Amino acid sequence: MDKHNTHASVVLASFFKNTSVVPGGVADNCYEGIVWGDVPLNQRPSKEQFEARKAEMDRQIPMNLLRQERNSKLQSTDFLMTSDFPFPSEDIREAWKTYRTALRNMTVTTTPVFDQYDNLLVTWPSPPLWPPNVV
Repeated sequence: MDKHNTHASVVLASFFKNTSVVPGGVADNCYEGIVWGDVPLNQRPSKEQFEARKAEMDRQIPMNLLRQERNSKLQSTDFLMTSDFPFPSEDIREAWKTYRTALRNMTVTTTPVFDQYDNLLVTWPSPPLWPPNVV
């Protein structure tokens, strides 16, 4: 699952986000590949600190991808929530509201993971059938 790992430069930047002293970059995607430049020894994170932060950031990747997809699904149905959208019935309007609420709640009701093929495994709520081809 290499494509779903946080790059070392992103992890490194998280340690130096509030300082003007920054490392020179990352030659390899690992702690050993960091080019420290002028960063004093006492300001460098240890390998253990770096690895712990990287693991924490890697655990956030599935949820970040879930949020992106969820936001796209919400955005594609925003037009349905205008007060004058011509729903054929109030039941269908409520079904769309319920669907969108379920999408918004996914960050607390779902634990996304990757399968062995790097596909995000998520059970999405089913959208109402009317109007067709919306999502």
